[in-house]
Amino acid sequence: MKRLTTAVLAAVLLFSSAEAAAAASAPKPIQVTLNGQALKFEVQPTSIDSTTFVEFRSLFAALGYTIDYAAKTKTIRAVSDEHEIQMSLGGDVAFVDGASVPINGQLVSQGGRTLVGVRFIASLSGKEVTWDSATRTVVIVDNGPTAEEKEAVLAFLDRSEQAFNTAELDIDAILALTAEDSPLREDLKKSLEEEKNSSLRTKTTYREASIEEYSDAEAVLYAVEDNVKVSGDEYYFDNTAGIEFVLRPNSQGQWLLYDMYYDWIDYTDDETLIDKTVTVPDSERAAIEAALAAQLKAMNDEDIEAYRATFASAEGLESYFDAIESGLAEYDQRFTAEKTSIVYYNGTDKAVAIRSIVVEDLKDGFKTRFHQGNYLVKKDGKWLFDDSEYVYNIKEIEE
Repeated sequence: MKRLTTAVLAAVLLFSSAEAAAAASAPKPIQVTLNGQALKFEVQPTSIDSTTFVEFRSLFAALGYTIDYAAKTKTIRAVSDEHEIQMSLGGDVAFVDGASVPINGQLVSQGGRTLVGVRFIASLSGKEVTWDSATRTVVIVDNGPTAEEKEAVLAFLDRSEQAFNTAELDIDAILALTAEDSPLREDLKKSLEEEKNSSLRTKTTYREASIEEYSDAEAVLYAVEDNVKVSGDEYYFDNTAGIEFVLRPNSQGQWLLYDMYYDWIDYTDDETLIDKTVTVPDSERAAIEAALAAQLKAMNDEDIEAYRATFASAEGLESYFDAIESGLAEYDQRFTAEKTSIVYYNGTDKAVAIRSIVVEDLKDGFKTRFHQGNYLVKKDGKWLFDDSEYVYNIKEIEE
């Protein structure tokens, strides 16, 4: 009995050791995580030529895509808020946001399933991908702010709308949006002080916001800004602009404006603004048109001093005058006013004029037409330009 027991025990140990050895030699299943959460797939992730492949639908869905699959052509079209990817089984390239990218074998069919390379798709989606060999895990993380960090950055736009869209101009609330060391702060404060007694009120809203760059110290936020007049006696050019906001956090972690850049700006009903004329006394109309003509003559004569003399004040305009002077020196052009309209007149000392201007390059004959809006003020009995200028509706003239 003892021998039998010993033999049975030896056999059990033998088989147990064999099973343990087999289990030890079998590779662990491959896992895929996204921001720390394990992803589930309809079929187990697999390794092909040292590359991890997964069933495509689950991966795209986890990354925030909606999927359209054309079975006949075996074409995947995946669309998210930020990216669009289109690729076909057997194809050489994928189309990512309209640009072609080599597939390099990252889309395959296995066991009746269409599989994609995890790193390939995640990287195209702007994610950071690493391989944890100890746990056999593909680790995907957002290559940018987390959801909470993104929400904190975007909150700047919500605070901006609240500060700007008040019944009365709230200078302190607007300045509170701006970092203390911002190069914009002093000019903004001065501009707000000048607007304090204005009856003009506008509404500002933001849309299509996206975070272009992000770090703990600085974020670049891009948004489309809509500005429309809601009340007041003064003239306003309703507009839509694409703006890049450079934000930095304060000591409480709240994101504040450090700098900003305009990417583009369009004016509402820009084609018809020039036709919306108002009644102006003949003598004032003649004087305003004379001021407009004097500025255009200074441009054609390339006389920067005469050009400066058409402004009510040169304060803060030195870089503008330098740019005008540089342009006059570099290009040989002629400016002609096709049409002039006065679209606002307050009855005493303020007016807004819009002109259709053709500029011709005298060397190659190239012509461009644009509309230019200017605010003018009456100072010591003379109409002069203030520092507001709007150039829009720029079009090449084909002859």
